[in-house]
Amino acid sequence: MPKVSKVSKVFGRFAVAAWPVLAAAVMAWPLSAAAASFPCEKAKTAVELAICASPQVSELDEYLGRYYAAARVALKHADECLVADQRQWLQTLRNPCKTADCLQQAYLRRLSVLHAVQPGATRLRTVALPAEPQLVWIVPPAADQVAAPRNRPTRPWAAQGRIVDEVATGDG
Repeated sequence: MPKVSKVSKVFGRFAVAAWPVLAAAVMAWPLSAAAASFPCEKAKTAVELAICASPQVSELDEYLGRYYAAARVALKHADECLVADQRQWLQTLRNPCKTADCLQQAYLRRLSVLHAVQPGATRLRTVALPAEPQLVWIVPPAADQVAAPRNRPTRPWAAQGRIVDEVATGDG
């Protein structure tokens, strides 16, 4: 008969003791996998309640939470711009939605916009995203010296001299 080490005995007891906990975790996992990016028990607005009522929209909300967090890391130099863009999306596209279908389309469009700045591990592979212009980079206003050059003190340019009509004098 093979000799059983102390480690095997301890591990065997641990596996037997941990089995109920592991089984409970596995059974609860599918329920939390399709959860919104916020606790649904705290949902108050009509949009939040609609997100929690639809498993598809709830899953898209969780995906968007991951996409937005990854975009903030990728574009940390322009965090203020990204936050303002997200707020605008919430106010103009997501919050006016009254149906789950409208919410689903709004979420798919936002995911498509943020898709290009996602690291490989968080990219969606099972959801078909619509063709939308993708956010690739943000140039914060303070760093954009072409469109918004620094305000340097200047003085007006004044031309001095006289206008000569060379055609009238026969020289042109």
